[in-house]
Amino acid sequence: MSADRDALVVVSFKLRQGLADYLEHVAMKKGITKSELIRRALSYYLKYELDARPIVTRRLTIW
Repeated sequence: MSADRDALVVVSFKLRQGLADYLEHVAMKKGITKSELIRRALSYYLKYELDARPIVTRRLTIW
């Protein structure tokens, strides 16, 4: 079951052009992909900016 939690899934969303440009700039500067930068930023946000409660849906639980 833990292998499923580590699997990458495709998520699609839209960004304003300025934010997309900045995302590309920062990813290039750090030498990582835009996807990796988004994963790191989202993980940080969910861990430190939200309450310490998990987000629970029918399909998964996110801490």
